[in-house]
Amino acid sequence: MTPASPRLRPHQTEAADAALAAFASGERRATMVSACGTGKTLTAAHIADQTARDGHVLVVVPTLQLLVQTIQRWRQRAGTAWRSVSRR
Repeated sequence: MTPASPRLRPHQTEAADAALAAFASGERRATMVSACGTGKTLTAAHIADQTARDGHVLVVVPTLQLLVQTIQRWRQRAGTAWRSVSRR
């Protein structure tokens, strides 16, 4: 996380901690269910920061709009150290 990165809100921290605990206990996947506008993209970026040892993260989204949103939010968070590859 870069110094300019936004801090997680309490509900986002709780979700991130639950996902990280699941991974620590051996789970290979986690699903985050939360209402629109509650910061799932930011929370996912935080989780990726904590778990992507080699810096590679696969994010699968169902729509082009969500892909664009994810790329924008993660770039805002990571600055120039982040790049994306997408295929249609």
